[in-house]
Amino acid sequence: MTRTEAKAAGLRRYSDGKRCPEGHVGERYVSNGGCVECAIVRAVSRYHADPERERALKAARATALTPDQRERARARSAEYQTGYYAAHHVELQERQRLRRAAWSPERREAERERRREIWGLRAAARRRPPPGGTDRG
Repeated sequence: MTRTEAKAAGLRRYSDGKRCPEGHVGERYVSNGGCVECAIVRAVSRYHADPERERALKAARATALTPDQRERARARSAEYQTGYYAAHHVELQERQRLRRAAWSPERREAERERRREIWGLRAAARRRPPPGGTDRG
């Protein structure tokens, strides 16, 4: 079976009967065409080179969030941040005002330039005609 056929069939591994550079004849990964046996040898040697690091990586993978969990965490975080800002916006704005008041004149001018650039880009984007459309002017 070829890699293309295996990919079309939705397989993760395939065997084409060819030897890898290390001489293994066996399964290969569809994703990168790499030899499965070579990947195992590399993983074992990496483990023996630094077992503590590999154990830490394994533990991190075991506790990683699934995409669904990650999305729920993002939603909770956004909800919390919105509520926090609503409850503390006056205090946060005052803190920002004090921080900006302490800026040097050079820093203040650099910030003005940065904002001018951003607003200039936004204005240019608003003036640009829509893709494929005609100018409404």
